[in-house]
Amino acid sequence: MVGKHEVLTYFADALPGTRRCYVYVFHRKNKDCDVYRCRGCKQAGVHRPIKVLGDTFLTDPTSEGHVCMTVDLPKDKVERRTHEKCLQVRNDARYAACSTNEILEDMLQEYEDDVSLGTAEERAAVRLHFHRRSLDSRRRTVERSKEAHKDKMVTWNSVPPSLANLSDGSVFLQAKTANLHKACKNGLMVLVADGMHKVLPRQLGDNTQLYTIHGVCRNGHQVPLVPATTKKKNKAVYEEVFGRLKQALNSLDYRVPLRIVLDFEKAAINAAKKVFPDATVRGCAFHLAQAWNRKRNELGLKQFIKGRKKSVRIARSWSTLKGLVFLPQDMYCRIIALTRPPVPPTHEAYRRCKDFLDYLHTT
Repeated sequence: MVGKHEVLTYFADALPGTRRCYVYVFHRKNKDCDVYRCRGCKQAGVHRPIKVLGDTFLTDPTSEGHVCMTVDLPKDKVERRTHEKCLQVRNDARYAACSTNEILEDMLQEYEDDVSLGTAEERAAVRLHFHRRSLDSRRRTVERSKEAHKDKMVTWNSVPPSLANLSDGSVFLQAKTANLHKACKNGLMVLVADGMHKVLPRQLGDNTQLYTIHGVCRNGHQVPLVPATTKKKNKAVYEEVFGRLKQALNSLDYRVPLRIVLDFEKAAINAAKKVFPDATVRGCAFHLAQAWNRKRNELGLKQFIKGRKKSVRIARSWSTLKGLVFLPQDMYCRIIALTRPPVPPTHEAYRRCKDFLDYLHTT
């Protein structure tokens, strides 16, 4: 089978009547001969070179001390032909107009007609192995190659149809108020907003985020209201996002005071307070816990909460602090864990506990 360089196969004498062999791939060209390497040994990280003149091995391949197993020749031919066909599909834009079934039928026809695959009996063995894998698996392999012809480049000024529309052809990028209307009808009372960064095309930049606002109704149902792709994370951007939501609420004449739950991003908090001056803006307990855990680890307090150096006093104080989010603010003054470190000044963790309390009171 020929690519840029011919692939050579060798049937071991110890396996008469079988179709299992060693496969050799081109390595380099010497002055008087070519050097090939056993593909299986190469994949195992072992270098097994052998000199070849034309298509004749100059030494016995079975004496090379192989660390690999022989491969089934029909299987190897199918894998190589499939790989070769997929490269053709990727590199030839004309295949974009062909259906996956047409490409698969073309491959089967090649297995039947191409005499380089061996005798009629050998070609039949190749076709048989082609059918051993499920049709869905072969189809997915071809479809992945066809995807090379899709326009996947997305910018702030250009969104290809494949990303702007759903699989049924309906528009994905659009403005709709149906969900908002239903949310208001069911007693919208809370807005929950957060952003994520790992689901967007990399071409849009590392700072791009998908910022989503969900609504929680009186019946406990949560519905997505506003998905927004933002290039920056400043107050002006968040004012634009919350402002669009405010316009939609005003158009529905919805005047119920809302509670807004955000992460602890100052730009988003300030924007929400400006756009919804009558709303109650609160931080998210999950993001608060994340911030506290980061500060705890930064100060080296974790070793005194769990592990060999665990202090019962510090662990109990930490549990108390984590439960503050469930208490009304007028009770904070009665929480001793907020007023002083749980250990005496002579304890090695005293300064770290005090620094953490200072962080709580100043942040």
